[in-house]
Amino acid sequence: MIPFKCLGLIFKLFSSWVYPDRVKDDLSELLKEIRPGSMVIDIGAGTGILTEFAHRIRKDLHYVTLDPAFGMIRYAPSYTSKVMAVAEFLPFKKDIFDIVLIRDAIHHLDNPDKAIIETKGCMRPDSSLFMFDLNPDTIMGRIIYRIEKVFKEPSSFYSPERLSDMLKGWGFKTTINRYDWRYSIKAELGSF
Repeated sequence: MIPFKCLGLIFKLFSSWVYPDRVKDDLSELLKEIRPGSMVIDIGAGTGILTEFAHRIRKDLHYVTLDPAFGMIRYAPSYTSKVMAVAEFLPFKKDIFDIVLIRDAIHHLDNPDKAIIETKGCMRPDSSLFMFDLNPDTIMGRIIYRIEKVFKEPSSFYSPERLSDMLKGWGFKTTINRYDWRYSIKAELGSF
């Protein structure tokens, strides 16, 4: 398996290089819609790079970074509340987050459906989920998939359409955006 607990500094230094400007623009559009003081959680945050992008756009929000690997989350920004946990068992009350970010994490989860249920449970009515991941239908996506298999990483990559369908099955309205070998999904949760 990929030793994420030992790679935090490397991810901190280099992961921002693989983010297209368009994904930052899409994240910015989403963040503009929420009120000051809103709660944002980055699930599978790693070193918190997506949180950093969000914070540059909106410093007036409260940020939580969550990751199971101490070696990653210890490099998350100091302005976040850091939580060590897995997405399938979130240690939060219901209805507290206005925005949920999930970056390059869904393909690492043991039970993505359980993680989506847990995530939905901690989201407020009319909140949004922003997912960013690798597209396994592209050449680069297939290369990364194979590299992770060499390291015996138990990855399950999802096409944008498949992940969108999973989210729709749990009651989300989704929009897919593609960025070469990456994609994002904005998933909106309506009023209950």
